[in-house]
Amino acid sequence: MLVVYSHPSLHSWLRFYRLDSTIYVLFGLVGGSCSPGPLVIWFVRRRRLASFAQSIGWECSNRVLGSASLPGLVTGIVYSLANAAFAGHGYQDESVEAILAFSRLSGFVPPALEEIYFRGIRFVSLARRFGDISSIAAVTLLFCVSHPEHWLTVLPVAILLGGMRLYTHSVKACFACHAAYNLSLVLFMLPIGK
Repeated sequence: MLVVYSHPSLHSWLRFYRLDSTIYVLFGLVGGSCSPGPLVIWFVRRRRLASFAQSIGWECSNRVLGSASLPGLVTGIVYSLANAAFAGHGYQDESVEAILAFSRLSGFVPPALEEIYFRGIRFVSLARRFGDISSIAAVTLLFCVSHPEHWLTVLPVAILLGGMRLYTHSVKACFACHAAYNLSLVLFMLPIGK
């Protein structure tokens, strides 16, 4: 998908990059969910780690988890308001089914997978060699590049998530922040007038 999105000349030749069919969405979800599996197994075996959660710094207290959600929620609301003010893409009245589908598809699974990979596996492997600041900068750029359609709008969230990782030392806190950000976008889709 990254290659197709980054090369506009492939758009007309490969038409599956559009998510206009349910089967392609299903393949994308299954592929996106399964692809990190072998990478995780390789990482754990190579490092001879006792626990994968410990190796990436997953754990944090419930207090930290709760306080990590607030910046994500606020950033999502600010992003939506700025998008409405500057780009003219404000409130969109969506059906309940569309809101539930959006919540399920982007609320929990993608943030979990992305945080485990970027601020977990990738950050830990780079930090051992280059240090925390350089590694979080590299991971932030990689995270933005992995969202080719809207990498510039992802940059503030990526910086927030990088700061969250450095401050809390927890991937779980980054997940809470990321999920809160994604779910806050639902606030601008609620069917208020119905």
